[in-house]
Amino acid sequence: MPNYNGVWSLSTQYQNRTDWPQPPAVALFAGGQNSNVIEFMFFASTGGSSDYGDLHVAGSQMAMVGSTTRAVAYGGEDVTRMDFFPIGQGGTVADFGDTSVERKELAGFGNTTRGIFAGGQVTGPTYYDVMDYITIASTGNATDFGNLAAVTIGNSSAASTTRGLIFGGQPSGAVGARTNVVEYVTIGSAGNTTDFGDMSVKRGYSAGLSSNTRALVAGGRTESNTQTLTIDYFTTASTGNATDFGDLNNDGTYRNDGTSNGIKGVFSPASHSAVGSSYTYDTVTIATTGNATDFGSPADNKYGKAATSGSHGGIG
Repeated sequence: MPNYNGVWSLSTQYQNRTDWPQPPAVALFAGGQNSNVIEFMFFASTGGSSDYGDLHVAGSQMAMVGSTTRAVAYGGEDVTRMDFFPIGQGGTVADFGDTSVERKELAGFGNTTRGIFAGGQVTGPTYYDVMDYITIASTGNATDFGNLAAVTIGNSSAASTTRGLIFGGQPSGAVGARTNVVEYVTIGSAGNTTDFGDMSVKRGYSAGLSSNTRALVAGGRTESNTQTLTIDYFTTASTGNATDFGDLNNDGTYRNDGTSNGIKGVFSPASHSAVGSSYTYDTVTIATTGNATDFGSPADNKYGKAATSGSHGGIG
């Protein structure tokens, strides 16, 4: 960056904004298994997560979205509020507004302007095909966006700057059934989903993350009620079926979530079926293919966490 002396020209400084020093990129994980804990980790490290703060209410299996400066946590079991907090190393959690319906096991995705929340259920169970949206920089209640093609829970999602993908899930009234369908929406315009293609595995309760060109979906529970390690990838600007990326490092992972800094993706720990299986974060390099590697341990050992960052694929 140029070394300006004397009176600074703001216009010149702005022209050189790409040279301004940037804070380290962080991933945020919140809630899970009746927890209100928020954790953060640096993408540049491999040391696991540290405590960030607390949500107002414990939110098991909620969803989160994030801009470059702010994260918003949506719903969860028995929760009808949204919290927001700054993206960084700690900050005050404040009320954002209310969800359209009480729901858990839903998908959350967006870009730096808009967050979208899709699917899910309320204890009972009642399943939803509802999609809401919020403007992340403001506060207020969620607004109707459109509907999924089918009523499902346990969806996961990922996004580019313009398009959001919604992966699989468990169809309504079909206990044990799963779908491999991938749907998409254009984030900037409200409306119902459109078919994108299929995952390689029918699954729900998986995790999604993305760069601004490629979306990954990992883990989940299959129709045979087993947990899969499979990671699929898609090119978000096109449509089509999944291509094999590799496998998760954790043994039998589901009810996990993921986020990225656009280059590196991190999947949270989740439920495990195997005795003695590890409880660590997994990481991948999004632009390549290959199996995930260990990224350290969580500060809070809960499954069903929601994840976001200030530099994910929807931000670009």
